[in-house]
Parts: sequence; C-alpha cells; structure tokens
Amino acid sequence: MVGFVYSEAALMRSAGKEQSACQLKWEEGEEGLMRFMITCRIPVEKGDELAKAAGLHSTIHSIMEELKPEAAYFSEIEGGRGAYIVVNVDDASQISSIAETLFLGLGATIQVHRVMVPEELGQATPAIEQASQKKDG
Repeated sequence: MVGFVYSEAALMRSAGKEQSACQLKWEEGEEGLMRFMITCRIPVEKGDELAKAAGLHSTIHSIMEELKPEAAYFSEIEGGRGAYIVVNVDDASQISSIAETLFLGLGATIQVHRVMVPEELGQATPAIEQASQKKDG
C-alpha cells in the first residue's frame, strides 16, 4: 500500500521571483554555478510515518529552505512519493551535503544529474560538434 501521494504545485525560485525554468537568468557574477537535477524517492514507510505525525509538509518545507532550489516539483515516482529538485552549486562537492539532507530528513534515495538550460546547451554546441568530428575522423 502506497498511502497518499504528496503532490504540490511547482516551487520556483530565482531571486525570490516566480518564473518558468527557461526564463531563469543568473545574477551578475554567478556564471560559475552548476545546475543539478535530483530525482528524490521517499520510501513509503518513511513518508507514511511523517504523514501520520503531520510532519511531512514541515519536513519538506525545512529541506527546501535549506537547499534553496531553483525549482522543486513534487510528484509520484514509480508509485511512491517523490520530487524533482533543481539546485545550483558553486562546486560539485556541495552535492554531498545536499544528499545527506535528503537521506537524513526523508530517508530518500536519490539520483543526481548535471543539467543545462537551452542557453548553456547552445554554448556547448561547438565542443559537441568538435567531438563529433574527432569521432568521425
């Protein structure tokens, strides 16, 4: 039995303003940030425990306050509670702290992927084309 699925509208943050993910712009001086998408799965037992104690919402709220994500979407993942969380970090070593927050707060399992917005992909295109030519050459 899965219990209820925690579902909430997307939480979008960028300098305290709501925007769509493709409209987000870096503040001046933030060019070095890296964007990661975290797929977070909350075990049914832990989610049920928090829900029954009326602590699920407050725990998630507290974690979001700590992580300060660019975006967070809560949904069902593989039949259970989950979230897709986009965070910006200065250094990949910060992922350990983010992971521990999710492990300890929610008992979550996570997957972490480096992601780009369309503008970043456009900046990477010359390197992609160069790598393609090397492979063919």
